[in-house]
Amino acid sequence: MLLDVAGFYAPLGNAPALGAAIRQALADDGSRAQAAHERIVNNFTIAHRERLLIAEVGRLLQPRRDQTRAGEELGRARPR
Repeated sequence: MLLDVAGFYAPLGNAPALGAAIRQALADDGSRAQAAHERIVNNFTIAHRERLLIAEVGRLLQPRRDQTRAGEELGRARPR
């Protein structure tokens, strides 16, 4: 589990678990912070986020492209 390596978890509304997670974080020697930093640097680079954004925009625009093509074909099929 990622949290075991780079962070702490407390279920929503569970105050005792939140307190325990805070105590763990305060007692940590910095190794989890370093692991979290390395994970961000390695997995969330600007280039990686840019590729994901471009892919998502392309995916979102795909139905519009299909609709535009269908409209163009429909326009060509109509007698004028």
